[in-house]
Amino acid sequence: MVNNPLVRFGVVLALVGVSACGGRGATDSGASSPSPRAGQAHYESVVEMLRGQVPGLEIIEVDGGRIEVRVRGLNQSLGAGGSQEPLVVVDGMPQSRPAGEVLMALNPKDVASITVLKDVASTSIYGTRGANGVIIVLMNRGH
Repeated sequence: MVNNPLVRFGVVLALVGVSACGGRGATDSGASSPSPRAGQAHYESVVEMLRGQVPGLEIIEVDGGRIEVRVRGLNQSLGAGGSQEPLVVVDGMPQSRPAGEVLMALNPKDVASITVLKDVASTSIYGTRGANGVIIVLMNRGH
């Protein structure tokens, strides 16, 4: 386990989201991706690290090298600002840029863990911004 106060805080938030639904019928629809060091693999980008690792996570390369990320496919509700991309939260800070842009800007060597929240109970704590899923990224702390 990462010795990081945000991890404990994140667990508390997830429990609050599930308890708001009464805990009935709530399923664990969060998926974690291994950190780059866990598998001793070398990744060029965080997008490459996630590709094929999380069920239901689509990473689409569109014209001009731009990356689109979708958590539950094309039949999604529109989140804040009309976007169909998931909300990305880096070290507890929700990002306002598109998910693909945020993930491409991160150095995979600095990533401690990534969790993808896909169900309503898990994403409800983020309101309408989490309507299309949430990607939570925890970065390694510098010494």
